[in-house]
Amino acid sequence: MYLEASGQPMMDPDAPDPSHFSSSSHGVRYFCSGCGCPLWFKLTDTSRIFIPWTLLELNEFDTRRLILAAEIYTETQPAFWRLTGQYARLSGKEVEALDNLCQLTH
Repeated sequence: MYLEASGQPMMDPDAPDPSHFSSSSHGVRYFCSGCGCPLWFKLTDTSRIFIPWTLLELNEFDTRRLILAAEIYTETQPAFWRLTGQYARLSGKEVEALDNLCQLTH
């Protein structure tokens, strides 16, 4: 599960620059060059950034306040991966067409 960032992720100034690769024509995945841990996904056309929520240093209160706002890239999810609830379900094209940061929550 990823959270959309409201800006460029901040890295420890002593950390090496993250490695990256184009995972599709629409996005680039960044990862730690030391351990391979995924760091974020950046849409190439809009520079929108999505970060795995497990990498954030959230306290228990903030973690409990997280809510699922949308499932994205639903056309590529396995058939058994259907969550229940009232939130947006967007295809990759729909996500990439959004031109404002954090528009998924509005």
